[in-house]
Amino acid sequence: MNLSCYICDGPGPTMEFLLGRVSPLNACWGLCKVCGIAVCTGHGFRSETPDEYQCALCVGPGIKRRGGGGNGPQQPVTPGPSKDEFLRAYSELRIEILDAIRSRLDEYFSNTFEPFQMDRRAREIAAAAFEEASGVAEFRIRLKNAILEISGA
Repeated sequence: MNLSCYICDGPGPTMEFLLGRVSPLNACWGLCKVCGIAVCTGHGFRSETPDEYQCALCVGPGIKRRGGGGNGPQQPVTPGPSKDEFLRAYSELRIEILDAIRSRLDEYFSNTFEPFQMDRRAREIAAAAFEEASGVAEFRIRLKNAILEISGA
């Protein structure tokens, strides 16, 4: 059995690559550390913080979980990475995706007196911008519809 990218060859339509400099002919493959699906380097991303390979479908939720700011009532509030550190960690993304994230974060930070630290709300905004600009949100809807059509539901 040949290894194939779930997003390229899945039961629904595909989406564009996350990275700008990927050729499908020489793309390497990896398994998402979060969900375990096989993806090509165009639909996977290795983040510097933490250094792990994730598929396009898991990057957005990973952005929400990552960073400081305390995620529960028992956790101390610790500062997350700065906006610049956060954007640097995702600098390999296609420029259109990175620009969309940067634009939404700039808008968020211009309307708040908080320092440019990636708090929980900033991470949620960055994740939503990533999913919209990368096509993940639309891909999930189309994939769900394709699966429902296959199953006859």
